[in-house]
Amino acid sequence: IYVESALRTIGKDSTTTGFFPHTLVIGLIRIIWRLSPDTLIEWMMTIMERNRRREIKNIIKQQIKEN
Repeated sequence: IYVESALRTIGKDSTTTGFFPHTLVIGLIRIIWRLSPDTLIEWMMTIMERNRRREIKNIIKQQIKEN
């Protein structure tokens, strides 16, 4: 289903996500970038830092289980 959806979007936009909800996210990101690039950068950094902290916690938990 994903591949079929992705193939149908080829040539219709400069970015092909292959999944409509992802297309909406890309649209939102483009709007925020046009309105306030600094806000988008701050938002993305916050998300990445949160994901990094969560992954570090998971790694530590896994290492504790292995020992």
